[in-house]
Amino acid sequence: VELILKHKFLNTPVIFLDIDGVLNSVKGNQRIEDYEVLNGNYDENSIEDIIHCKNDLNGEICLGSWVEKGLVNNLKTLIQHTNSKVVGVSSWFTSRHSLETVSDFLDIKIIDMTDYTGGGLERGKSVERYVDKYVIKDYCILDDSHEHHYEGELLNEKLVRVDGRVRLSIHDVEWARYLSLIHISEPTRHAQMA
Repeated sequence: VELILKHKFLNTPVIFLDIDGVLNSVKGNQRIEDYEVLNGNYDENSIEDIIHCKNDLNGEICLGSWVEKGLVNNLKTLIQHTNSKVVGVSSWFTSRHSLETVSDFLDIKIIDMTDYTGGGLERGKSVERYVDKYVIKDYCILDDSHEHHYEGELLNEKLVRVDGRVRLSIHDVEWARYLSLIHISEPTRHAQMA
């Protein structure tokens, strides 16, 4: 499997994807809460541009497992323009749903996830391990958690700091496109790590 993944990444940009705060937002959550207050109930079809992911265990809607269609389309545009592969770093991939469920739900091929998808600095370290293990040169990280998950020059140069209140904006997509198509040369990288 590792040889297949290494081959898949050969000269291919990678997007490390967080979901909460990137493909959904505080504003979207407020819209759901407002709808419930005004109408007394909420179902998965209540707000047209929000889609919900079903729970792997019982097939019911997972509260908190929703995305905004327009944001998914922004991500799809980024993937198409950069011909990138997607690797999951979100807690969605372990605590709520399988990799396949999330991939099918977003209608985006997510080929793998890092070895740690929880919070804290370990998430950033798992991205570093993944990049080193598969010798990935061109990549970006889409995440709304900044200093809580990532540290160091290399990751900060590859992190698109998505504002979770606003979500994945067109500006973020353009910045991610730029970051995922350039790479830091090995001598520069080693100098930065020293």
